[in-house]
Amino acid sequence: MESAAVPTLLNQPSSIANCRKSLVLSAIFQLNELRNLSQSVPALRDRFPLLALEQNLDVFLDLIHCFAYSAARNSAIVPAIIYETIEQELGELPITIEEVRAVLNTPLGEALSLQV
Repeated sequence: MESAAVPTLLNQPSSIANCRKSLVLSAIFQLNELRNLSQSVPALRDRFPLLALEQNLDVFLDLIHCFAYSAARNSAIVPAIIYETIEQELGELPITIEEVRAVLNTPLGEALSLQV
């Protein structure tokens, strides 16, 4: 029995893949801002100990996914013409740690061009 092909970031159309990468990058920035804020404000640090994400990969990926989903709805990253496709894809294919690592390993110039 042949296994079904699993959709991945690598075999998606370019504009959709670039939007998804941009959403992951935006989510990483937002999560980093939240972590920095929580470290500098004791009341936040005490209320959000789960932001010690190195110890909980599931929480990390869930937050990245939530931030990416929010960015898809509330930013100019996703063109209106493909918004529904991106939204559906985020629902069907959650962001993986491999995807996050791939975005983080992208050269800076290329990563910044994804945001444009």
